[in-house]
Amino acid sequence: MKKKLILMLCASIACVGLVACGGEDAEPTANPNSASPAVSQAETASTVTPTVEPEQTPVVGDFSENEGFEDIIGDYDFDIANITINDMVPAEIGVDIIVDTTEKDLPWSDAGLDGLTVLFPRAMYWTLQGADLSGHIFTIANNEDRSIEFKLLVNIREGAYKADAKCEVYDYGDYIVSVRNNDPRAGREGENLSSAGYAIAITNVALNTYTTITLNAGMNTENGVEVISAYREAFIADILAQMEARSEQ
Repeated sequence: MKKKLILMLCASIACVGLVACGGEDAEPTANPNSASPAVSQAETASTVTPTVEPEQTPVVGDFSENEGFEDIIGDYDFDIANITINDMVPAEIGVDIIVDTTEKDLPWSDAGLDGLTVLFPRAMYWTLQGADLSGHIFTIANNEDRSIEFKLLVNIREGAYKADAKCEVYDYGDYIVSVRNNDPRAGREGENLSSAGYAIAITNVALNTYTTITLNAGMNTENGVEVISAYREAFIADILAQMEARSEQ
């Protein structure tokens, strides 16, 4: 009986071993209720669409031939050698050109010369303006070894101007104009200079006041002699013409 039980126990153990070994080689049974099989990584990569847009290159327009652009007006670099006599235009004293009076001076209104103009470089060339230590308003420009400087001083005093022997005097009745050449070399015959200096005194007989206009101009440029020579003549002639016209009114 014992022998029979031992044989039966051995047979049961063998069956259990066979079932266990068979379980390792068996493939998993598909679950009909599960989701669709996952797609492999290789298959996924081939179906993904990039969401990043390609980089855009900005289009730069060519404005070099655009006729609508104009030169900038204001503080900018320029070639001062381009200044010519045509750039000397009328500037009204007391309006375009500031009158910086001192304690000894009367106000510009006492001169009785409203509307009087002087030839001066265009305002676009005024790279520096205002009163310096001597009361001048001026324009000055420097470009390496070339320079331009124009200075103008206006004073109004009480009384009549006393001209000396170095002055040329022009009598226009209500106005007496005295012109003194402050550059001793400018009067030499046949000599052209790149600088000019004048002191013009205008006496208003009716108001018993006189106005002095002192000019100093210089151009150390290639065309300086030509421009200053023409300017020297035009500056005085322009003031004299205005005073003669006033006397005829």
